[in-house]
Amino acid sequence: MTVRNTMFDAANVVVVAPHPDDESLVTGGLIQTALERGATVSVILLTDGDRNPWPQRVVERRLRIGADERARWGRRRRAEAERALAVLGVDASAVHFLGWPDMGLTARLITNARASTRELADLVAMLLPTRSARSLLVIPALADRHPDHSATHVLVQLALAQLVPARAELTPHTLGYIVHGHVHLSAAELPMEERCLRRKVAAVEEHQTQLVLSRRRMLKYAKRPECFTSEPTASSKVVPSQHVLRWSIGAMPARLSRLLLVSNAGVWWLSLKSSEQSISAVSSASDRPRVLRRGSGLTLELPASLLTVGPVYAKLAATIDSPWIYDRWGWQHLDGSP
Repeated sequence: MTVRNTMFDAANVVVVAPHPDDESLVTGGLIQTALERGATVSVILLTDGDRNPWPQRVVERRLRIGADERARWGRRRRAEAERALAVLGVDASAVHFLGWPDMGLTARLITNARASTRELADLVAMLLPTRSARSLLVIPALADRHPDHSATHVLVQLALAQLVPARAELTPHTLGYIVHGHVHLSAAELPMEERCLRRKVAAVEEHQTQLVLSRRRMLKYAKRPECFTSEPTASSKVVPSQHVLRWSIGAMPARLSRLLLVSNAGVWWLSLKSSEQSISAVSSASDRPRVLRRGSGLTLELPASLLTVGPVYAKLAATIDSPWIYDRWGWQHLDGSP
């Protein structure tokens, strides 16, 4: 299935990416198509991609990477992103860097969700029009296995849920993309001419720091078809008070894992250690969410206060550190879908 070209006509397009290079790898063709059809394109980069030690060690011939070195690397990656987007036709004034912590967006959701989503909501409100012209928001899909990518999805959706009720005319159509993981069968492919692909590859090659150790992989990503899923609106409500979560988890993994629950009403960590039930110790509210574990299955019970606050997301996460950065379980949007 291919994306209809007309969906970009006279549109305002905002691309949100967690790291410099994501914008070129998976939306380089979309950006060109939108610009050619008269759209205004803006790009929001949440991090500077500064936690990238092995290429930095090779390029700078150093072993120790401290805070100053990371900051310098982040400035270098910002400059690469600006050059890459210039190749695609995006002016530097339309590129917005938030400078949030690389490999730290899930932690930011836990510790600083309210301020982070407010900052995102204000920026999106500034970039999207107040008139009725169609707007397109392009974000990582929730199914992307990189934790920064899936956390970006959650942050944006929570920000939109704050924004849309105050501005009813601002309900952008939202597309999701995947860099790390499998593209869903329902994803629509954006047609790309050869000249467009060449320019996209040229943009990716501006990210020189990322090509040092991963040139073949990066160029392979760049040459893949660009596929997008239509994402649910930010105003989606949680309907059922009880959710059977899609994950199965054994007794030992359950002892080493917790369930993270995030919404605009708050953030909860739910223990899985008990086979009966466990209630978050983080929240002081009397109507706290509960997770029930029976065998390998998990059921989440939500209080009434969480049923009308907009999107609610759950993430099953290990409590021990691992060198493997990709999510094993990922997030689930609790929208009442089976």
